[in-house]
Amino acid sequence: MRISLAPGLNISPIGFGCMGMTAFYGAAMKTADGLELLRSVHTGGCTHFDTAEIYQQFTEVLPDTLKYNEELVGEFLSTLPRDSFTVATKYFPGLHDGKCDFETVSAAVDASLGRLKLDSIDVYYLHRMPATVDLMEEWMASMKRVVESGRVKHVGLSEAPADWIRRANAVHPVACVQQEWSLLSREPIESQVVPICAELGIGIVAYSPLARNILALPDAEPPADWRAAHPRYQKDNFEANRQLVQQVYMYYICNI
Repeated sequence: MRISLAPGLNISPIGFGCMGMTAFYGAAMKTADGLELLRSVHTGGCTHFDTAEIYQQFTEVLPDTLKYNEELVGEFLSTLPRDSFTVATKYFPGLHDGKCDFETVSAAVDASLGRLKLDSIDVYYLHRMPATVDLMEEWMASMKRVVESGRVKHVGLSEAPADWIRRANAVHPVACVQQEWSLLSREPIESQVVPICAELGIGIVAYSPLARNILALPDAEPPADWRAAHPRYQKDNFEANRQLVQQVYMYYICNI
């Protein structure tokens, strides 16, 4: 089953965020284990895979692992028919000295294509906004040329303010906007991003729908990875959030 996220962009209703296999949530998975996980996900009907150039091991690469998340995803995707999946990856300005010119962006696209072992990318996001709106517009102009070359099919934005979305879409159509959205993360997406996307016909991809795992494990302790520094997991905030989550669980239990 697939849904239409934007004209010409049909994906599975639930996508698989691949970040944690190699980055930010502890040690990278061994390649064999990662491939088995991806196979299970695909077999289960989830055929949209979300990765990024920044999802990588920045220090020493652990034995039996791959440096880039894109490499692991690409290794798996190379075993599938191209029409059986869609894949999204992202451009992170901070990895490119904040540059958004065509030469820099085009080279990053080619590098991602090489790691993914693909001829084209279904969705290529701007992964967080650059320093200025002018740079964002330059990135969109660069992507317009990349799309015309056939290497990227659709362009997306990740964590973009509503007014920037409008300006980006005026340069080149924005297929989708990726924002954190869950019961614990509702603003400003619901008051600002949803209306502008509805007006412009732009799809929304909600990431961290389980609020970075709090909604999945209501009795868990604060994580030991980078999330420990996130305001949501600070001592007083974490206790308040955990109480909210327990109320959600009680409401669910009482109404099933």
